[in-house]
Amino acid sequence: DIITQVAEQQVDVLWVIDNSCSMSSYQTTLVNNFEYFMNYFLDSRLDWHIGVTSTDMTVEAPGNRGTLREFGNIKYIDRNTLNPVEVFRSMATLGTRGSGIEKGTAATFGVLNTNNGSVHNQDFYREDANLSVIVISDEEDFTEEPILPEFIDWLGNLKDSVDKVNFSSIVCLREMPLNDQGCGRAPNAIPSVGSRYISVTQAIGGILWDIRERDWAPVL
Repeated sequence: DIITQVAEQQVDVLWVIDNSCSMSSYQTTLVNNFEYFMNYFLDSRLDWHIGVTSTDMTVEAPGNRGTLREFGNIKYIDRNTLNPVEVFRSMATLGTRGSGIEKGTAATFGVLNTNNGSVHNQDFYREDANLSVIVISDEEDFTEEPILPEFIDWLGNLKDSVDKVNFSSIVCLREMPLNDQGCGRAPNAIPSVGSRYISVTQAIGGILWDIRERDWAPVL
């Protein structure tokens, strides 16, 4: 007799959410549709971690500067978390008082590298797990360090296979109007095209979705 044991697949999902002053409606759209995303994981055979951080790299607070957002004592949700949809809604409703100089790639680097294993982010990131990063922002990325080519190179080589990493961008994809909302070019326009995020998605792999879409159920 031959017995085949299938290893349980692990996946870490990091949500990087813009918490600047123009993001209230988009945060609401995310949390109102999150159950569509969560339904994929519930009752699955995946071993999953889901965490949230903001694009604010200025203010020292849980959820900023590359640290995970906390709800009570919960720093990320997994299959043992009670009411995971409600916990995520609390985590993802970051408010709109964050910095207007959004740095989503710096925040990603902060969670997975600079603060990896720290008291803020302990046990979230696992080397053997697949990794999915999802950025939601209505503005361009203003990260200075690491520079974009270095970030892409670092993220693409984080795992032993490129198939284990993806980077999805829910951002303004183009300047042409969508649902009566225009989109310009940084640094003067709000919203502005998230060209740097788009570049990461195109290089690493992932989903591109326009933040101005009214129905987020399909992408989630």
